[in-house]
Amino acid sequence: MSQSPIHQDGNVPSVLQENKKRSVATNKLSLHITQPSDSDNGSYSASDTNNDHFQLVIPQTAQEAQISMGSEITVPCHLSPEVCASAMQIKWFKETDCVCIYKNGHVIEGRSYKDRARLDTPVLERGNVSLHLNKFSVSDVGDYYCQVITRDTTKQITVGVRIKPASQSPTFQDQSVQLMLFETDKVWTEEETDNMDKSALRAEMKVNNEQDTLLNVYIQKSWKKPKRS
Repeated sequence: MSQSPIHQDGNVPSVLQENKKRSVATNKLSLHITQPSDSDNGSYSASDTNNDHFQLVIPQTAQEAQISMGSEITVPCHLSPEVCASAMQIKWFKETDCVCIYKNGHVIEGRSYKDRARLDTPVLERGNVSLHLNKFSVSDVGDYYCQVITRDTTKQITVGVRIKPASQSPTFQDQSVQLMLFETDKVWTEEETDNMDKSALRAEMKVNNEQDTLLNVYIQKSWKKPKRS
């Protein structure tokens, strides 16, 4: 929820009038009050019941990148139309390995991505849920799977990260490479999505190697895959 701006407008005939014109860029609703009084002072909030109606896209401006080895790569993903994602749950995977989870305002890194993965939380308000991964290496090339969950709605997209064919494979730490970043039509198998869910569970529980064996036993005995919408 975000606070709606309050405007004084003596030319509006009604006492309360909701401005139905929505700005897709800001996703804000405005409330107009005429004949304001002291009783109108206070905090106002507006909820948008249609913020489930979005898709995950890759902006055209983010489909190529020149990356130096050891630098930060951005795996792009935006909500379209642009709605606030701050209250949503966001999961990123590299193949079936959990990279990070954004939940309840916090980012949880996957076990293999400690001190490497992050989301730029200030821009979540603008629907930018891109993954930032530092210390880039050739092993980071591959398929990235993003899930955005809000209420009973789950949206997903698979982003391919590839070295452009014309580029040479980097051999030195300071060498750069041209990357292509694009949506793929990869269909993940049920076994792969099960492994994603289990990897995310391990990340959320922050299990160490010693605890992993016990967790595997628990998963094998009681794991039930959550339904996806």
